Amino acid sequence: MTSQPTSDSIHDIHDHYFGAILSYPDNADALVREQLPAETVATLSSEPPEPVDTTHIDRELRDHTSDKLFLVKSATQDESMIYVVFDHKSSSPRKVAWQFLRYMMRALEQWVRENPNWTFLPQIVPILIYHGRYASYVADEFLALVKADPFLRPYLLNFRFIIMDLVVTDDQDLSDHPPLRAGLLSLKYAFREEDQLQVLDKIGRSLREAPMEFVYQTLRYLSKTFKAMDSPAVQQVIQQARPHVPQQEITTMLSQFARENIQIGKREGNSEFLLRQLRRRFPALPNWVEKRVAEAKLEVLEEWADRILDAHSLQDIFGDDAQIAH
Repeated sequence: MTSQPTSDSIHDIHDHYFGAILSYPDNADALVREQLPAETVATLSSEPPEPVDTTHIDRELRDHTSDKLFLVKSATQDESMIYVVFDHKSSSPRKVAWQFLRYMMRALEQWVRENPNWTFLPQIVPILIYHGRYASYVADEFLALVKADPFLRPYLLNFRFIIMDLVVTDDQDLSDHPPLRAGLLSLKYAFREEDQLQVLDKIGRSLREAPMEFVYQTLRYLSKTFKAMDSPAVQQVIQQARPHVPQQEITTMLSQFARENIQIGKREGNSEFLLRQLRRRFPALPNWVEKRVAEAKLEVLEEWADRILDAHSLQDIFGDDAQIAH
């Protein structure tokens, strides 16, 4: 029986990358302005959205959602504010309206505590970013979760939310902001193994205006989710992202990327990090691999991690150990 990564660990990988995308103000600004109605965008301040501290949200909600809350200011005289909450899903989002409701209620409760003399509550707009294996086909309103009596429906709580389904959105329509488009392309093709190599050039070209740190974050995400993300594929993305950089510098970037991966592995726990990388490259991972990884010393784990990007077989990583296991 082969061991596969848990669904929680896979979701964490997607959630962390989605958070990395929105950690760059230009990306968050582009996503907000491209998803809100044009008439609303015309009234917004030129300032980028301001990320809101969500440590007040219940631990249960923080652990099971990837919500990101932003404050968007208006340019009008009344200085009205709009809060935008993003949630990202890579699996069935049918109950996302319930999660949005709980999250918005906690956010409003916190806002009321901070503004006890309020007259009007702030606007909160929920936006779902979805990138599963298949189109979502989820209803965009809360009442879809309720068997509502049609005569009572006008009196029941309801709200709608914006859905951006990456599965059915054309690549060129994902975003007009290239770094954001690179991030959304990476999410979109995480489950499309047959198209992953073909989209690497698009991702790389879209990263040309991105900070190098975001390039590395994207490469790390691709190395965990794209099955064929070996050393030539990493080099292909870097060459597209930095087309005028000499080959020697690209080689240096590759080495830097490999070292950063190892450092991340040390922080996350070397054996678990290595096993996740191995499962991406070789889904049918035999039982002896887990045993060998669990028993290996730190320097051996680092050596095996160095070999993963170039490996075509388990023998390329474990050498004679792979033959002995058979």
